Amino acid sequence: LRPVKTLTVAPPNQHQWRELPGVVDSARKAELNFRVAGKLDKMLVNEGDLVEKGQLLAQLDQTDLKIQLNSRQAEYRQVHADYTRSQALVKKGVISRSDFNKLQAQNTTAESNLKTAQQNLKYTSLTAPFAGQIAKRHVENYEEVSGSQSIYALQDPSTLTIKIAVPERMMIRGPS
Repeated sequence: LRPVKTLTVAPPNQHQWRELPGVVDSARKAELNFRVAGKLDKMLVNEGDLVEKGQLLAQLDQTDLKIQLNSRQAEYRQVHADYTRSQALVKKGVISRSDFNKLQAQNTTAESNLKTAQQNLKYTSLTAPFAGQIAKRHVENYEEVSGSQSIYALQDPSTLTIKIAVPERMMIRGPS
């Protein structure tokens, strides 16, 4: 057998009751924004809507970024072909090591530019990082938005925090 401590809870009397001002807030919240600038093409949710993790919330117009991606792909294909040909030529001594190094650097730069263009295209989609509720919609559809401009405020209403201001005298003396 193990001893168990018990306590009888009595209703508070009027002298122990205190009212304090406070704020109820969500424990998990986020201001959602795109990582690239552009024109809003689709706003798929509104204030008050419940969303799932990974759900598409908004989409930017992708036309300009697709054009840029195509340009970067063409640039990379051409530079990479030159670099590939130069690998054999430098071994034969037909081109200098310095020229080969320049082609190698151009290939690396073109590859980085291509990856950046691919990533920017992905950044045109705004998805929910966690399940929650749209608390605020900051913009309207078809607006031009910057890369850091807030689009939605997302909150998880399943976990709340309550912040209260407790007077100093109560902290020192206790609730009485």
